[in-house]
Amino acid sequence: MSSGCKREVDFVMKYDVVVIGAGPAGSTAAKCLAENGIKVLLLDKSEFPRDKPCGGGLPTRVLKRFQYIEPLIDSISFGSSTYSSSHRYRFDLIREKPLLLNVIRKDFDYGLVNLQVQYFLEEKQSLMCQSNKIMQS
Repeated sequence: MSSGCKREVDFVMKYDVVVIGAGPAGSTAAKCLAENGIKVLLLDKSEFPRDKPCGGGLPTRVLKRFQYIEPLIDSISFGSSTYSSSHRYRFDLIREKPLLLNVIRKDFDYGLVNLQVQYFLEEKQSLMCQSNKIMQS
């Protein structure tokens, strides 16, 4: 069944890769691709900074692979307390080495997007588009 729409769209492909979603995974993928000379368009449905209440803990091993995120780390945890579902039992873990890196997702995601935009401005390799606005200079 046809919708009755017979419109052709003509466009020129200016990018090698389009990354949909500028959260941590999308921003990191776009950054890595652009650093390797691939022309990237990074798209997200939301404007940044955006509130994101979940996912603020990162394993410490992340810093070995993605050293550039260190300025985006808000705090470091050396321990935790875990409770059973009944709250009857509690397990405390205290370590000498860091256990978890903590980020404020609003700041972390925005920081990663800004790293990608900075790379575009410096290398003219990639581009960031948010809410139908292309961010350039």
